[in-house]
Amino acid sequence: MDYLRNCWLPAVWSKDLRSKPVPIQVLDTRLVVFRNQDGQAVVMEDRCPHRGVALSDGYAIDGGIMCAYHGWRFDGKGTCVKIPSLLPEEPLPDFRVPCYPTCEQEGTVWFTFSLGAKMPDLPAWRHLNATYASTMIEIEGNYIHLMENLVDNPHAGFIHAGLIRGEPTQRVQAEITETPSQIRIQTIGEKHNDSLLFKLLGKRGEEVNHIEEYLGPNQMVSTYEQRGYFAGVQSFIVPISEHRTRWFFRTFLKFGPMTALVFPIYRRVVHRILSQDAAVVKKVDEQDQLWPGRRTHSTRSDTPSVMVARAARSYAKDGPRTDFTEHTRIISYML
Repeated sequence: MDYLRNCWLPAVWSKDLRSKPVPIQVLDTRLVVFRNQDGQAVVMEDRCPHRGVALSDGYAIDGGIMCAYHGWRFDGKGTCVKIPSLLPEEPLPDFRVPCYPTCEQEGTVWFTFSLGAKMPDLPAWRHLNATYASTMIEIEGNYIHLMENLVDNPHAGFIHAGLIRGEPTQRVQAEITETPSQIRIQTIGEKHNDSLLFKLLGKRGEEVNHIEEYLGPNQMVSTYEQRGYFAGVQSFIVPISEHRTRWFFRTFLKFGPMTALVFPIYRRVVHRILSQDAAVVKKVDEQDQLWPGRRTHSTRSDTPSVMVARAARSYAKDGPRTDFTEHTRIISYML
């Protein structure tokens, strides 16, 4: 996952960064997030260089952060600016805490471990003109297992039965286009079914335009469209460690005059679906650890998941593929 350290990653939602320092862990590195004297977000290593205590146990004060153990203070650039136990005539030692580049945009604090991020543009949230809600949860499981789950349509009729889809009854096609840094899956032929979400948002007998996207290194978007309305989820999925993941997602809906009335129900149903996904990803990860090296088997309907997992692993290691030619393939399966 070396390349991920060069990319912009979400740290916290802006709304969650208030007066107290916020501890986070990304790629096995413990960090603390707070605001400096200008209100700008700071992401620094969550370790006081004095005795190694977590700075997040301390306090945000005067635009910096104070360690709770001995009161050492560090400014927003990580420079030690106060050691209370020093004699007045003693010079302040040049102690520093590593800080990382940050940027705040669209309600999200982003950061990168790299001083020269290889992704020059910040990722963008979509559909800001729609009604949306922002959520972050930490789940047990590998982040790639979660991403491959999010393009795995056949599981919905079992894990999410009654909420979205049921057992496979419709023959559909998936048009899969892969580029050096993106995979786009358009499902063709799916029509209204008797699940709760389709009853809430769909029109019986009409086809649903369903598009899922993987955008390297860690962004997933799922959008359902019908009659000019749309609904979906956009996710940024950040590994805490090999077996834990931070999942930032926005649930969005544009449903005409009924949006305000329908959105609270829609959001609750989607959160229920995503919590079921989190639970099954945890079980998949546990089984991987119980049966190390054991092969898994796939069928045609698993093609999107297999492609996303392969692309995500490659991106995390080496970044976008430079020797890759865009191509499209079409598969058929029951959904």
